[in-house]
Amino acid sequence: MELSWKWIPGMARYRFVVDGFTLLEVLVALAVVGAVAVAGIEAIGLGAAARARAAPHADLRLLAESKLAQVSLLPGSELARLSGVTRGSFEAPFEDATWVLRLEHEEAGSGLFRIELRVRRDDAELQVSTCLNRFGELWAKRRRAAGTEEER
Repeated sequence: MELSWKWIPGMARYRFVVDGFTLLEVLVALAVVGAVAVAGIEAIGLGAAARARAAPHADLRLLAESKLAQVSLLPGSELARLSGVTRGSFEAPFEDATWVLRLEHEEAGSGLFRIELRVRRDDAELQVSTCLNRFGELWAKRRRAAGTEEER
């Protein structure tokens, strides 16, 4: 802020002039800065709360993906044998987490299996549903059977 004496034409005298901001401009600027600061603090708080709520589900999602990967590697004959409900728990360090697997053969003789997996740890629970396709194994089995019939 600069204070100075300036000659003002038409008034035939010097006048004391202050260069700078008026009180109204300062108050408007403070109001804008305050509103932006409040919005920023709220956004940070909401993000932290969402992260805290999602943390248990991140572990459950990884455990569910691991179990589904194990099941998806099984051949169709093994999947058909496991049809129904199977329960278990995970290995350390997740021994407090449990899983329930419901496996259904969609149609007898088809290669389609429906899987429902529920993973639970403490008070958090995650449910995942998917389908597995084993039609390739089914066709290979039918081709082998057709090949042995032709040889007869």
